[in-house]
Amino acid sequence: MKPNQLPDVSWYGPDGKPIDWNANGPSLTSIFGTAGLSDPAARLSCLCFMPADQPREFRTPAAAAGQKWRLFIDTAAEPPGDIYPEADGPLLEDHADVLDGHTLRCYVAE
Repeated sequence: MKPNQLPDVSWYGPDGKPIDWNANGPSLTSIFGTAGLSDPAARLSCLCFMPADQPREFRTPAAAAGQKWRLFIDTAAEPPGDIYPEADGPLLEDHADVLDGHTLRCYVAE
């Protein structure tokens, strides 16, 4: 892996810090890297999982904060705002987002 390159998959707590599997509860963020992929359509992906009942803030992990993230899938939104098939959804502002309970959001890097 090259310097400043994200691994194939990395896991973080909703606070954006590396996950502590014994302390973070069910909420987590996963970043999927593109190292070694030659397809120009390959993009970094960030998935935020919120399985609990209450809303919670999610912070972008520092390792991925240098990216501009666009919303790709939001299971809490009504169609057609739930999926942006052209990967042209709204930008993630301030590298933080609040997810409602029992939802998933997927972002892709520009």
